Amino acid sequence: MERRVLMFRSAQEVLDEIDRLEKSGYEKGRKWSLSQVCDHIAKTLTMGMQGSPSRMPWILRKTIGPLMISWIIKRGRLPTMTLAAPKPLIPKPPKRGDDDPAKIDWCRSVIREAESFAGPLPPYPL
Repeated sequence: MERRVLMFRSAQEVLDEIDRLEKSGYEKGRKWSLSQVCDHIAKTLTMGMQGSPSRMPWILRKTIGPLMISWIIKRGRLPTMTLAAPKPLIPKPPKRGDDDPAKIDWCRSVIREAESFAGPLPPYPL
């Protein structure tokens, strides 16, 4: 199965895609289910608004970090190589193997919160 390239220009587009996948079904491209992806998104956005419990060493934040962020923004996507998410952002597998509607609803709620977030943003961990 070929991976789709996703380019969302608004929070509403993300919410629409979550709705579509939840209603129409989907085929997993890798390991995570829809509710696991939603859990990861919600945790990442929450960390972005509240701050990260940990930060990379200053030397990485001043050298490699800005280069990585710039490269990702310029390309509009994460690298295709497998990158492990930080442990606090890795979702647990669903207990039954099905999607967890509570995780999906939590993600929707956090996306709406992030859309109206007035800041200021805390320092980025990288």
